[in-house]
Amino acid sequence: MDNKLIMGTCRSLLSIPNEKIIDGFSLSQIASIYVNGCTTNQNQIGLKSPNLKPNQNRTNQNMNLKTIFSKIVEDSRAVSPVVATLVLVTVAIVGAAAVGVMTGQFTDEVGEEEVGAEAAGRTLMLGGSTTVEPVARELARAFMDANPGIRVIVQAGGSGAGVAAAARDVIDIGMASRDPRPGDMPEGVTTPQLRTVKIGESEIVVIVGEDVTLANMNILKNITTDDLARAFRDNNFTGNLSDAGIERAIQRSDVSGTEDVFMKVIGLRGVTPNAAIEGLPGNAPIRADVLGRTDTISFVDYGFKIAGSTITDEDIEDLTDTCLDRPLNFITLGYPGTLEEAFIDFVRQPGQHAIFDDVGVKHL
Repeated sequence: MDNKLIMGTCRSLLSIPNEKIIDGFSLSQIASIYVNGCTTNQNQIGLKSPNLKPNQNRTNQNMNLKTIFSKIVEDSRAVSPVVATLVLVTVAIVGAAAVGVMTGQFTDEVGEEEVGAEAAGRTLMLGGSTTVEPVARELARAFMDANPGIRVIVQAGGSGAGVAAAARDVIDIGMASRDPRPGDMPEGVTTPQLRTVKIGESEIVVIVGEDVTLANMNILKNITTDDLARAFRDNNFTGNLSDAGIERAIQRSDVSGTEDVFMKVIGLRGVTPNAAIEGLPGNAPIRADVLGRTDTISFVDYGFKIAGSTITDEDIEDLTDTCLDRPLNFITLGYPGTLEEAFIDFVRQPGQHAIFDDVGVKHL
């Protein structure tokens, strides 16, 4: 799994100008940020650690990793959603060893209350795709309302992190907006060992700022995949893009199912983009960046479209109306357990279709 997953998340999600310090951290140092407090360098970049007390008398040495990880994410989200995302991404890469390191900083109270088969059976942990996350979060709320006493935690981190964390068995369900690939797998896990359940579909769209004129939008409705390839590969804005005043592109900085499908469709999968092209992690940061500009183009999932400033695959000259569709997947290591299966069955019932509609994705 390449370094883009962790370093891209650090740099872009934290929006920290001091990139040299971030790039100087190893994976193990980033993992230890959560558990060991902030060093001078960590304080310089503004990253705070949760105030956890060392566990002096932890008696249960066989804590359930999923239970532990869900507690780590909950605690870190209380401090910062950024830290919570870093925790998911780091554990997806470093694996169960990172969770083991983190457990040493839990209080005795956590060890007593959160560990054990009973507690693990009441908690469901989902993590991964920023495309799947919004609908998964709303579905989790509905499931908890229908099942008092069950707790469902949903944490974003990108499709790559979701697949890897599920494959490492540190979360119950990985979320991905693409199918797993061999490159996602940690050592010792093969793709056939994962079970993929499609819960819905989404569509990737191209967006520009809300103040782009109607005349320029009409020009953009004639763009081609070649126009997009030049922009996202070469940082070169010619033809329809330059005619419409576009001179800047934003790509994804994290390992993303959205980017994977988009780049495949425009012929750039596996191609290294121009270093001058900026990157942001997730649909929401990209939409926020593009929204107020008239010179920028990017791609997001349909639920993050900008009204009046969205270009679909039907508008792109050499594509059909299904080229940019892709799946919304839940992924488990092996067959789903009882609680996992109950949640997946709940999600796929017709009674949840309104949730999909409200979020802006397609149900099955």
